[in-house]
Amino acid sequence: MSRVGFVLGLSFSLSPCFSEDEAERLYRRSIVPLIELLARYRDLKLTLYFSGNLLDWLKKEHKESLFQLKLFSSKQRRIEFLSCGYYEPPLQLISPRSRTYQIEQHYMTVRDTVGKGTRTKGFWLNDGNWESSFPSLLNSMGFQYTFIDDAAFLSCGFSAKDLFNVFITEDQGRTLFLFPIIRSLSEPFCEVPLDDYFDNLKQLQSTLHEDTVTVFKNGFSLTPQSYEWIGSFFENCRESSFTFLCPGQVISSAKEYKRVFIPSSVGISCFGKMFFNEKFCCYDLISRRFESTGYEFLFEKGHFRNFLVKYQEAGHLYNRIRFIESFLNTCPKADRKRVIDVFAEGQAAYPLRKADDAGVFDAAARQKSYTALIAVEKMLRRSGPAPEIDFDDDGLQEILYFGQTLTALIHRKGASLRELDYLPSAFNYINTFCDYDPKGDFGVFLRRRAACFQDFFLPEDAQTGSVERLHPGLFRYDLSDFIYELESRNEQKRIYRFTLSLPDNVEMRKEYILKRNDVFVEYQFYSTGNQNLSRYFGTELNISFPDCRTCTVKKAGYETEYTLDKPRKFRQVSELKLTDPVNETVLTLGFTRSGDVFFEPVYAETEVNGEPVSLYQHVSAKIIWKIDLRAESSWVTGVTFNIVRAQMRG
Repeated sequence: MSRVGFVLGLSFSLSPCFSEDEAERLYRRSIVPLIELLARYRDLKLTLYFSGNLLDWLKKEHKESLFQLKLFSSKQRRIEFLSCGYYEPPLQLISPRSRTYQIEQHYMTVRDTVGKGTRTKGFWLNDGNWESSFPSLLNSMGFQYTFIDDAAFLSCGFSAKDLFNVFITEDQGRTLFLFPIIRSLSEPFCEVPLDDYFDNLKQLQSTLHEDTVTVFKNGFSLTPQSYEWIGSFFENCRESSFTFLCPGQVISSAKEYKRVFIPSSVGISCFGKMFFNEKFCCYDLISRRFESTGYEFLFEKGHFRNFLVKYQEAGHLYNRIRFIESFLNTCPKADRKRVIDVFAEGQAAYPLRKADDAGVFDAAARQKSYTALIAVEKMLRRSGPAPEIDFDDDGLQEILYFGQTLTALIHRKGASLRELDYLPSAFNYINTFCDYDPKGDFGVFLRRRAACFQDFFLPEDAQTGSVERLHPGLFRYDLSDFIYELESRNEQKRIYRFTLSLPDNVEMRKEYILKRNDVFVEYQFYSTGNQNLSRYFGTELNISFPDCRTCTVKKAGYETEYTLDKPRKFRQVSELKLTDPVNETVLTLGFTRSGDVFFEPVYAETEVNGEPVSLYQHVSAKIIWKIDLRAESSWVTGVTFNIVRAQMRG
């Protein structure tokens, strides 16, 4: 009977915003029994991946576990550790310099903590996506192999039997070995009765000859019972003709390998979410036809970058990464190491994709990346006038303002504020989120972009006193999709004036005045006709907080404090103060004319590990005024958005 190699890999990765309690719980549940398993079975060989933040945490909290793992790896040669980008970045999206830096940092950390004396030969693709340039990148850095989901090979025309091989691919004359992760064997591993799984494996063995079975699991999904299952499975394998191997042992044997060229960005985290709305119906129809054939996963593919188009929040974060990269060369050599260290943390892939976890829906993870990117911006501070750049590659020039305390991005579409960074706390107060279809989560956009100073009109007969919540469906004119014309700009005074022609012979001017700690927006309406007009005009401010907080409402000289954990409406308000104790700041909204304010916490509906969840994102504040515009006259109002540091009580 032929000998068959069994490669078992486990990946351990902590989310960017993990808590100490969460890390300790996962460590006790999944890493401690792993070490006990390796100590009990001295012939067991595994392939392990530990993320950079996990290695840092283990170094700080559990050095004893790293010592044991180093013993298994360096002296007993029973573990092969995989390298990756240190902060698990999307390698397809970051520059070659950033790729190299992050990979080297992770490699050196692995070498110094658990693999001293050995060279890491394998690489872990943390997001499951692939680009055809990876072989030359990884080979040039000394890596010999990586792991790819089997759907990628099937989509290239190989059969299911071919998956029990190791493939070789090439780019620019540099080669890389590819181990197909066999999904049909990986998903039930540890999840089904041991006898059933092993019987299925034995049936496959009759068709295999000196082949390799590759199984990979998320290590933090395993429990002590799972490791008992693995121990029993290993004993069964020893009694049969299955041999546990490390990947380095497989590729060192002399044999002929099949060649393959995999299209860019085929990965298990893409699915139908990559398709635009008009394409998704076609995707859904085709995939349903194969739903019960066992080949439906052939259609779970798409181009990674389309995710950035469908989920605007991921796209904006990526644009920020790319923008900072563009002037990283201005960094003095003495500071470059420190700057690149911080920049690497802002490049994490977790908030730039959506798989079984929260991903882009995780507001805290997005904010963590923004915090690192803002910190880099502070280190590379530039002076001079606000440049006009096409920040998001949509053909429109935006204004990017660099102040002493604030950074602001003004977009001509809706003349809205797309980003507002408070530099002392390195916090983006417009890290907001749109509504997406919770059914299937295919990136179907349900509402307008969640930015600041998005303007609208209510119907002429609107009665704001009887309405408790303002939904965009109630708007008569939604101006967030209108392209405002930049009429003038005064760089010395930081004044930017936009204009828009409205129906009924009304001209609108919207003027931004940017100062040290505040953004002042003034609205001017001019009637060019000979009739009197009465309209309800409003603007929406979407403001990001670490979580739901409180607001202080100033009305008729009195101040009252309210929580923002549910929708609230305030009549004829002149000032609102929003507290952010996490960043020790107070945000003040001041109105030159009293208006009605509708507050609402915004949540996003998604799925995490198959379970529906509702994740807090930001607070929406809609301010409403009644405009009484006489013939050939004007009407003016203004809003001040002020951010200052303040000592929080308690």
